[in-house]
Amino acid sequence: MFMTRVLLLGAGASRGTLGEKAPISAQFGKCLHRNIKDWTNKYPYLSAAVKFFKERIQNTSMESWALDKIWGAIDNRVKLRYIINSIVCCRAFFAFSLKLRTPSSFREDILLAF
Repeated sequence: MFMTRVLLLGAGASRGTLGEKAPISAQFGKCLHRNIKDWTNKYPYLSAAVKFFKERIQNTSMESWALDKIWGAIDNRVKLRYIINSIVCCRAFFAFSLKLRTPSSFREDILLAF
């Protein structure tokens, strides 16, 4: 007999484990603000992230924000930084190698494509 165990984790994992005491993602900021009045001082890095993204994510304020949206924005921003850095390094290397082999007008056209 073959048995498999599967563990699923997601935005509702805390609610499923802890019951109604744990907020769902959409209510996380509101719950944190209600239960820990000085959360912005106690968790300054989280507070800074919410301040930064409140102008960029709809329905986000210091008093009410969705954990999945803030976390997703942090995650995407970090990943994007590495992608951009890779492109810049690639472009610089490509520009250097083109300088050695092509006329300047052709080189500029290729760089504009990046």
